[in-house]
Amino acid sequence: MQLFLNKKMGSNIRKAAVLTAAVASLSFASAGWAGQVTFNTFNSVGGVNATIHGAGGNPNTIASEFKFGVSASDYSNWTVGSDFYAFCVDVNHTLVNPPMTYNVSSLAAGSTSFGVNFSALQVAQVNKLLDLFQASSSTQKNAAMQMALWEILNESKSTKSVSSGNFYLTGSGTAFNTAVSTANGFLNGLNGLSNAYRSTSYDIVVLSPFNPKTNQGLIGWCNQGQCNDPSVPPQEVSEPGTLLLLSVGLGMIFFSTRRSGAQFASLA
Repeated sequence: MQLFLNKKMGSNIRKAAVLTAAVASLSFASAGWAGQVTFNTFNSVGGVNATIHGAGGNPNTIASEFKFGVSASDYSNWTVGSDFYAFCVDVNHTLVNPPMTYNVSSLAAGSTSFGVNFSALQVAQVNKLLDLFQASSSTQKNAAMQMALWEILNESKSTKSVSSGNFYLTGSGTAFNTAVSTANGFLNGLNGLSNAYRSTSYDIVVLSPFNPKTNQGLIGWCNQGQCNDPSVPPQEVSEPGTLLLLSVGLGMIFFSTRRSGAQFASLA
């Protein structure tokens, strides 16, 4: 009897240890990654001039998507020499001459970037906004994405419009008017959104400048395991490291359960 109890207790201890490791692997797999990236070049890929009203900021700016050249990175999908596309988070600072180093993490409630603290609703809205936007080479659409993002992060009113409210933009010309119309269309698509909404197409990342006195916060995305090509059609993917950890965790649980079942069968 004593031998039976010792074997059973030992088995349970081993099983508990394996399950604990498995759960830890699964938990880590679901957590956001963090790292650093350095850009050595940047330029606008096309936008429209706009004047910002409310929330401080530079009164005359360009609403645009930007392309950055990666010169250093500790994240495997951001390879040195590749390009990364992003939008500006804050309106109170401007991009400065490179090199510029950023701390990078997955976007989640509580994420911060240069004074912007993302709420759960804002995280959901940014996820939905990117799904509505879909990576594009259209100058007006890129400008609209930037306008809508600024609106989400700076407008205190529940109704969102880039042309009215406590935060709004003014400008002139056909390109500006088209961008405004497109941006307001994006914002209308956020009505009734749940805080739990997450994109199934993109992994969204927030970049906070390593030296916050010399640059502005950014937000970007990855798809198909790559963070450097916005023209690639989006697909629901997980990062390679996440897939590995997930596989290890599930494997541990499977073999632990199988072994436990075999031991109980032999006792019977």
